Amino acid sequence: MRLSHSQLNHYNLCGQSYYRHYILEDRRPAGTAALRGSAVDAAVTMMLELKNTTEALSEADVDQAVWQYVNAADRGDVALTVAEKAKGSFDDHIVTVGNVACELSHAYRQKILPFVDPLYTQFEIEVPLSGPDDDSVLMYLDVVERDGTIRDTKTKNRWPGDKAADQSSQLALYAAGLEALTGVRSPSQKLDVLVPGKRGVRAETITAVHDADSQARATGRLSLAAAGVRAGSFQPASPDSWKCSENWCPYWRECAYGRGTAPTTHLISLTQED
Repeated sequence: MRLSHSQLNHYNLCGQSYYRHYILEDRRPAGTAALRGSAVDAAVTMMLELKNTTEALSEADVDQAVWQYVNAADRGDVALTVAEKAKGSFDDHIVTVGNVACELSHAYRQKILPFVDPLYTQFEIEVPLSGPDDDSVLMYLDVVERDGTIRDTKTKNRWPGDKAADQSSQLALYAAGLEALTGVRSPSQKLDVLVPGKRGVRAETITAVHDADSQARATGRLSLAAAGVRAGSFQPASPDSWKCSENWCPYWRECAYGRGTAPTTHLISLTQED
């Protein structure tokens, strides 16, 4: 069974959401944050592909790449959260998404791109998982540099913390997959993080070195997730988790484990001794 990292990560976040999305194929539109991130990815990929060429890349070119992606989005492809609906229309939010995506992309171009030495972009790898079944994870690396360094671009609403790269199972899997496929051990793995703010975009790189133990832990976690999918075990997220909220989960209002629509019976036995 071949699965993507995003699929198995989705399962680990909430098995019930995974079940509805992938098993029942009840696909729901992604949020504005996903659209913004995808638009930035499109612009960043273009920048990386042209990095080692003689073709000049202007801010106008970056803006064009962002808006081409944003304008192609259909209303049915993007869902507004409850909080977003209270603040403006769909068109208002699409304009904001495009403007912020442009700001993030400009920050990448100015503060991160000069320090990237890309050899491959969107490099496909497949990582075998442990266990009795022939399971694997298919992934695409944003950048593999000439020295084997792996880089992944992330757009966030807030700073993820200085240990985000160390805690990233995705980077650990990337390192494992690259070595398994090419025999090259990645000397380091980097998160290029873009966070919008009132004082401008924070664009910084967080570095980690995922060794064999870290890689084994990451593949082990996904192996358990794959086994859960095979067994048909789809555990819901904890009810007090942000993952089980209306702003994160598109199924929350109709999920028996979300809004709590399932009937609950409490049986209480009381005894009294004189």
